[in-house]
Amino acid sequence: MEYRTLSEEYLEIGERIRRRRLELHLSQEQLAERAGISINTLSRLECGQSSTSINKFRRILLALDADANYLIGLEVSKVKEAGGDEQVFLRFRHLEDEDQKVVAKTMIALLNALEEREK
Repeated sequence: MEYRTLSEEYLEIGERIRRRRLELHLSQEQLAERAGISINTLSRLECGQSSTSINKFRRILLALDADANYLIGLEVSKVKEAGGDEQVFLRFRHLEDEDQKVVAKTMIALLNALEEREK
């Protein structure tokens, strides 16, 4: 029974990797090259036939510009409810360091104001 559960999880993770790869219009060869892994490894992951090391998983995340929570099937529900989805995080990640600081300070100020309003 436990083996079946792991197998299903591998299939789901593989499907999300494949879906994100296709969203980016990447072939398996292109993603494998970006992530520094073999095409065979990527193919086995996408088919749910294999697991991988944390190091390779991290390289796949970076190559896909994806959130780990998304790939392993965890939702950031409050962000989703607000309509932001993972796009908020992806856009933030692409900002220059100084712009990230401005956005972070602005978000903190907004959150503080909302907390004060609730008191």
